[in-house]
Amino acid sequence: LMLGAVVLGCGLAGLAGALQLPREPAHLQMDVAIVVETFVVVVTGGLGSVSGAFFAALLIGAVHTLGVAFFPQTSLVLVFATMAAVLVLRPQGLMGAAVASPVREKAQIFTGVGESIHSVAMHVIAFALWAGLLLAAVVGGDYWRSVAADALILLLFGLSLQWMMALGGLVSFGHAAFFGLGAYGAALAHLHFGAGLSTALAAGVGLAGAFAALFGAVVVRSSGVYLAMLSLALAQGLWAAATQWVNVTGGDNGIIGLPWVDAGNRLGFDVLLLVVAVAGIGLLWLGVRSREGQRLQASRDAPQRAAASGLNVGMLRYRAYVVSALGAALAGALMAAHKGAVFPTALGVASSVDALLVVLLGGVHQLWGAALGAGTLALLGAELGRGFEYWRGALGLLVMLMMVAAPSGLLALRLPRRVS
Repeated sequence: LMLGAVVLGCGLAGLAGALQLPREPAHLQMDVAIVVETFVVVVTGGLGSVSGAFFAALLIGAVHTLGVAFFPQTSLVLVFATMAAVLVLRPQGLMGAAVASPVREKAQIFTGVGESIHSVAMHVIAFALWAGLLLAAVVGGDYWRSVAADALILLLFGLSLQWMMALGGLVSFGHAAFFGLGAYGAALAHLHFGAGLSTALAAGVGLAGAFAALFGAVVVRSSGVYLAMLSLALAQGLWAAATQWVNVTGGDNGIIGLPWVDAGNRLGFDVLLLVVAVAGIGLLWLGVRSREGQRLQASRDAPQRAAASGLNVGMLRYRAYVVSALGAALAGALMAAHKGAVFPTALGVASSVDALLVVLLGGVHQLWGAALGAGTLALLGAELGRGFEYWRGALGLLVMLMMVAAPSGLLALRLPRRVS
């Protein structure tokens, strides 16, 4: 039955792609665009409601057409603003069933925090990967230093998402919103006020924190795929604004020439990245063991029981969301300093997918999961891209194989035991 449903869905998607050819030619970016628009329609209409999807498609199509005709500079923003408005008023969508809090009653245990480390070998592999990457960065020249810096920034970005996913059970498809806000906040602080690195980092984190404080109050009212899509709406709305608000963000040309890191202070910046990444892992370790972390995990595993016990589940989720946003913003600001430029892609779907891959590859409930995921993704992407034309396809295939072999993450992979 499930296989038939998947095949039918894929067939309908293929038919839709063929039918849209007279309207728009086939191109390489059509996949991400249509996936996002389809999610918007389905979630706006309400999961499980065919009639809701139909009316939502009419609504979103009309909003997009009117936006192109009368507000071309904000046409992309209007679509996601419409979805966000619907979900704020009706978290279940136009015609979807009411969202019920899932009763899991099954505690998800963090490994690597206390005494129970399920797979010591996998943790050793994670340490070895990072030790080798950092050693290569020290003695291997600019290329390996750049790879290590990318991996450390990706690690911090993944840790920020892991905080809200693993502890709070909050899934986000648009975590790049805060990553990009941190990057743009830092860049604009330098562009308009001549801010140095430390001031720019604070400005980026502050801008994202302000957005998270406002948007988080709305987000925590939703759950599951509705919460994920509401976060995607924020990210796509900000991406559209960064793309179309050329006078402020530079549009697709971005903001370039950020002067914070050069050959003279590159070593100090790399040390800063390493310290921040290690501190991020340490804060996750402390958070899991703290009273706040225990309460947050209780609200994740048994929300109704936690509320009946007197815990303010909404406030716990809100704080987790804001803390996660601050971590992502710091990663984005550090990325802007490392690359010396910021482009709207920092707010795009691909950036959010990178954070999800980091967490899922290593293991959502593994303390060192983000470290292994970030190291693996950065290393594979850099090495496969050296002289190999089809490296993106190969990287996607490798990631798929790893996730099939270890659905709970590489650190949860059990090595086969020898039978004597």
